[in-house]
Amino acid sequence: MTKRPIIGITGNESKGKESWENGITRTYTSKIFSDIIMESGGLPIVLPIAHPDFVEDYVASIDKLMLTGGQHVLPHFYGEKRSIQSDDYNEARDLYELRLVEETLKQGKPILGICRGLQLVNVALGGSLNQMVANHWHETAPSRGHQTIRIADQSILHDIFGDYHDVNSLHLQSIKTLATDLEAIAWDSNDQTIEAVISRRHAILGLQWHPELMVRQDPVSQKIFDYFVNEMA
Repeated sequence: MTKRPIIGITGNESKGKESWENGITRTYTSKIFSDIIMESGGLPIVLPIAHPDFVEDYVASIDKLMLTGGQHVLPHFYGEKRSIQSDDYNEARDLYELRLVEETLKQGKPILGICRGLQLVNVALGGSLNQMVANHWHETAPSRGHQTIRIADQSILHDIFGDYHDVNSLHLQSIKTLATDLEAIAWDSNDQTIEAVISRRHAILGLQWHPELMVRQDPVSQKIFDYFVNEMA
């Protein structure tokens, strides 16, 4: 039997809200991530937020890393002060996942970054973020496209989607300065926000939208995960 690639999926945290839970913290990820990884032939493993000392062993135990969405990345990690009023941060997660990116690249393993995951990779490699952007948060029907992206020729996304594709949009931050090791391969067709990147030296694919929320209504989106699980190296 062929060994399934082990896909480490970064987890988020939430506090239990029931009285009997007494503030218990849960580690979680969206079930759709594990479903689509299994449908692509991978073995999903959720990686809890942990002390950075655990990172080397976690990365050694997986074949590929998927960085999921969630909180904003704290701006001091890219040399700026907070310019917005928000409590949607988790410094422990930032520290852990920045170390995850570093170690995954050191061990030569592929990374797929989704939404926050794209932003985190950009910061980890020396880029910066716009702390607040307008017209990119569309909660209604995220299984359908709300904006059109323009896709670079001769890129993996062009192989999947062609010149243009409609995608959802659920982000309040975006790439401001692109890390020198990264190359943009898709842009919002209206305001040119960077919507996807690859690395010049590493196996990295970063997406600003949430393809996992679209796969049931837009089956071609599954090809992103098929590529990540089975081909990206």
